[in-house]
Amino acid sequence: MEDKKTTKDEVLLKHLLRQQQTHLRQLTALLERVGIHPRPDVASGWVEGTYVMEALNISRRTLQTLRDNHTLGYSRLGGKYYYLISEIEELLRNNYVMYNLARRGKEETDQPDEEGGRP
Repeated sequence: MEDKKTTKDEVLLKHLLRQQQTHLRQLTALLERVGIHPRPDVASGWVEGTYVMEALNISRRTLQTLRDNHTLGYSRLGGKYYYLISEIEELLRNNYVMYNLARRGKEETDQPDEEGGRP
Protein backbone atom coordinates (compact mmCIF):
# COMPACT_ATOMS: atom_id res chain seq x y z
CA MET A 1 0.00 0.00 0.00
CA GLU A 2 2.83 2.42 0.84
CA ASP A 3 4.36 1.88 -2.63
CA LYS A 4 1.38 3.64 -4.20
CA LYS A 5 1.56 6.67 -1.91
CA THR A 6 3.25 9.70 -3.31
CA THR A 7 5.54 11.77 -1.14
CA LYS A 8 5.70 15.55 -1.28
CA ASP A 9 9.17 15.29 -2.85
CA GLU A 10 7.87 13.06 -5.63
CA VAL A 11 5.00 15.44 -6.34
CA LEU A 12 7.39 18.41 -6.39
CA LEU A 13 9.85 16.59 -8.64
CA LYS A 14 7.14 15.57 -11.09
CA HIS A 15 5.78 19.13 -11.13
CA LEU A 16 9.23 20.59 -11.78
CA LEU A 17 9.91 18.05 -14.52
CA ARG A 18 6.61 18.85 -16.24
CA GLN A 19 7.32 22.56 -15.93
CA GLN A 20 10.79 22.14 -17.42
CA GLN A 21 9.39 20.03 -20.25
CA THR A 22 6.79 22.73 -21.04
CA HIS A 23 9.47 25.42 -21.11
CA LEU A 24 11.64 23.34 -23.40
CA ARG A 25 8.75 22.77 -25.80
CA GLN A 26 8.03 26.51 -25.86
CA LEU A 27 11.69 27.26 -26.57
CA THR A 28 11.73 24.63 -29.32
CA ALA A 29 8.69 26.23 -30.96
CA LEU A 30 10.35 29.66 -30.84
CA LEU A 31 13.56 28.33 -32.34
CA GLU A 32 11.70 26.55 -35.13
CA ARG A 33 9.91 29.81 -36.01
CA VAL A 34 13.25 31.45 -36.77
CA GLY A 35 14.53 28.45 -38.69
CA ILE A 36 16.65 26.79 -36.03
CA HIS A 37 15.88 23.12 -35.53
CA PRO A 38 17.14 21.71 -32.23
CA ARG A 39 18.55 18.24 -31.87
CA PRO A 40 16.06 15.38 -31.56
CA ASP A 41 14.95 14.31 -28.10
CA VAL A 42 17.23 11.32 -27.57
CA ALA A 43 17.62 11.64 -23.81
CA SER A 44 14.03 11.66 -22.63
CA GLY A 45 13.76 10.37 -19.09
CA TRP A 46 17.17 11.77 -18.12
CA VAL A 47 17.99 14.95 -16.21
CA GLU A 48 21.24 16.77 -15.55
CA GLY A 49 22.75 16.74 -12.05
CA THR A 50 22.13 20.44 -11.43
CA TYR A 51 18.45 19.84 -11.97
CA VAL A 52 18.44 16.92 -9.51
CA MET A 53 20.17 19.05 -6.87
CA GLU A 54 17.63 21.83 -7.32
CA ALA A 55 14.59 19.55 -7.38
CA LEU A 56 15.62 17.58 -4.27
CA ASN A 57 17.21 20.57 -2.52
CA ILE A 58 20.51 18.73 -1.99
CA SER A 59 24.13 19.81 -2.35
CA ARG A 60 26.61 18.76 -5.01
CA ARG A 61 28.44 16.75 -2.34
CA THR A 62 25.28 14.88 -1.34
CA LEU A 63 24.62 13.99 -4.97
CA GLN A 64 28.21 12.80 -5.29
CA THR A 65 27.75 10.62 -2.19
CA LEU A 66 24.64 9.07 -3.75
CA ARG A 67 26.76 8.19 -6.79
CA ASP A 68 29.77 6.99 -4.76
CA ASN A 69 27.80 4.61 -2.55
CA HIS A 70 25.85 3.29 -5.57
CA THR A 71 22.53 4.58 -4.28
CA LEU A 72 21.81 6.41 -7.52
CA GLY A 73 22.97 5.36 -10.96
CA TYR A 74 24.23 7.88 -13.48
CA SER A 75 25.73 8.46 -16.88
CA ARG A 76 28.64 10.83 -17.42
CA LEU A 77 29.13 12.62 -20.71
CA GLY A 78 31.41 15.57 -21.34
CA GLY A 79 31.99 16.21 -17.64
CA LYS A 80 28.28 16.34 -16.82
CA TYR A 81 26.31 13.77 -14.88
CA TYR A 82 22.86 12.62 -15.99
CA TYR A 83 20.32 10.67 -13.95
CA LEU A 84 17.28 8.60 -14.83
CA ILE A 85 14.09 10.22 -13.56
CA SER A 86 12.63 6.79 -12.86
CA GLU A 87 15.58 5.94 -10.56
CA ILE A 88 15.18 9.21 -8.65
CA GLU A 89 11.48 8.48 -8.14
CA GLU A 90 12.29 4.93 -7.03
CA LEU A 91 14.89 6.24 -4.56
CA LEU A 92 12.30 8.57 -3.04
CA ARG A 93 9.72 5.77 -2.87
CA ASN A 94 12.18 3.34 -1.26
CA ASN A 95 13.12 5.88 1.42
CA TYR A 96 9.58 6.90 2.24
CA VAL A 97 8.83 6.81 5.96
CA MET A 98 5.23 6.65 7.13
CA TYR A 99 4.63 7.86 10.64
CA ASN A 100 1.59 6.75 12.55
CA LEU A 101 0.92 10.05 14.28
CA ALA A 102 -1.76 8.69 16.61
CA ARG A 103 0.61 6.00 17.90
CA ARG A 104 3.50 8.46 18.13
CA GLY A 105 1.42 10.85 20.25
CA LYS A 106 0.42 8.01 22.56
CA GLU A 107 4.06 6.99 23.04
CA GLU A 108 4.99 10.56 23.97
CA THR A 109 2.27 10.74 26.63
CA ASP A 110 3.24 7.31 28.03
CA GLN A 111 6.78 8.51 28.86
CA PRO A 112 7.58 8.84 32.57
CA ASP A 113 7.95 12.36 33.89
CA GLU A 114 11.19 13.64 35.45
CA GLU A 115 10.40 12.00 38.80
CA GLY A 116 9.80 8.61 37.22
CA GLY A 117 6.02 8.65 37.44
CA ARG A 118 3.45 8.56 34.66
CA PRO A 119 1.61 11.73 33.66
